[in-house]
Amino acid sequence: MTSTATFATVDFHGQALTVITDGDQHLVAMKPISDNIGLSWSGQFERIKRDEVLATCVRVIRIQLPGDTQARDNIFLPLDMLNGWLFGIDVSRCRKETQPALIQYKRECYAVLAAHWQKREPAQKAEVPSLVNRRWLVSYDHDGREQVIPVPSDAMVMNRQQMLANVVDPNMLGITNEEMYQLAMGALANLKRRLDHQAWLATPDGQRSRFPACRA
Repeated sequence: MTSTATFATVDFHGQALTVITDGDQHLVAMKPISDNIGLSWSGQFERIKRDEVLATCVRVIRIQLPGDTQARDNIFLPLDMLNGWLFGIDVSRCRKETQPALIQYKRECYAVLAAHWQKREPAQKAEVPSLVNRRWLVSYDHDGREQVIPVPSDAMVMNRQQMLANVVDPNMLGITNEEMYQLAMGALANLKRRLDHQAWLATPDGQRSRFPACRA
C-alpha cells in the first residue's frame, strides 16, 4: 500500500464496509462483507484462493478494521471483482437465514461502494441556454449529440414546395415590397446564370469559350 492510500468506511444498511483508495485502485475489505452476510469467512477465503481470476487480484493489507482491537492482515479485492465473488455464491446452498442478506448484497453492494468513489465534484456542464422568449433549431449530429442553434426571430422553415407557394401568395411571406423586389431580382439573376451555363454545355467543344458566358 502506498503512502498516499486513504482508508474509509461506507455504510451499507447500517453495516460498515471498509474500503481503501490506493492510487487508481479501489479496494474492498472482504471479511466484513462475508461476516455481514453470515457466511463462513474461512470457507469464502478458500474459494477466492481457488478461483483463477480472484486469486490473482488479492491484496493483503495490514489494517485495524472497525470493531477490531488491533491491526491485522486483511484480504482486499478490487471493487470491479466484488461481484465476481458475490455472484459465485449459490444462494440455494446457503442457510435460509443468510439468503436475504446475500441477495441484498448481490443487488446493491457494488452500486453503493461505486457511489462512494464517485462523490467528487461533477464535471462542469455546458451552460444550457434558456429557451424562453427565443427561437432555437434543435438537431442531432451523427453521434447522437443534441445540437441547439439560435435562429433569428423572423426566420422561416419551409420546404421547396412551400417556399414556391408562399412566393406566389403576397400575404404568406410577410415581407416588404422592397424585400420582395430583392428576392425576385435574385431569382432572375440565378435563373439567367443557369440558362447561360446550360447553353455553354450545349455548345460543341470546339466552339466553347473556356468559361461559360457571364452576362449582367
